[in-house]
Amino acid sequence: MKDCGLGQPLRQSFVGARAEVLQTMKKTISAAAWAATLSLSVAGAVSSLLLASPAVAADYIGVDSEFRGVRGVSWKVNIIPCLAELEAQYQGQVFLVTIDNVVYTTSFAEVGYSSGPEGPGTIRFSGTPLTGTLQKVTIGGASQLTCGADRLLLPNAVAPAPVPTLSEWAMILLGVLLAGGAALTIQRRRAV
Repeated sequence: MKDCGLGQPLRQSFVGARAEVLQTMKKTISAAAWAATLSLSVAGAVSSLLLASPAVAADYIGVDSEFRGVRGVSWKVNIIPCLAELEAQYQGQVFLVTIDNVVYTTSFAEVGYSSGPEGPGTIRFSGTPLTGTLQKVTIGGASQLTCGADRLLLPNAVAPAPVPTLSEWAMILLGVLLAGGAALTIQRRRAV
């Protein structure tokens, strides 16, 4: 087929357009990658701040609130609106916490302290937090805690690093043996 003289300009314009599209794609991809990197950096910084923060990890309001507890971590009930009444009436008494129809008894650890991450107006009491549904909190076994907004606060707890299982250790050992065998094979071939 005979070229009428249009092939070269068309080919050049096609190549130019393709180069422009590729350049735009590179800019878009690099902008998207930059945005993804930035968002990951921000998310990482925020999550590390959350992990490092001594503040509470959850704020559960009212009755029938689902919560997750960690054994050995103190519970705190924040009752700022009526701290004076609580200090006067309930100092030295016990809390009864009903979780999944089981009643747990615990006592005050400290009332109305102003230092620490919880801040002033916080009643902290020791206990063994469990997983379940919080049904009721009573003071002194008599009155339900309805003073202000009832809030059960759980401290931030960082999970321990996972320990590899036996099968994971076996896979690690197998990987080391295979890598060592491959290195020996390569060394023998080079020696020959």
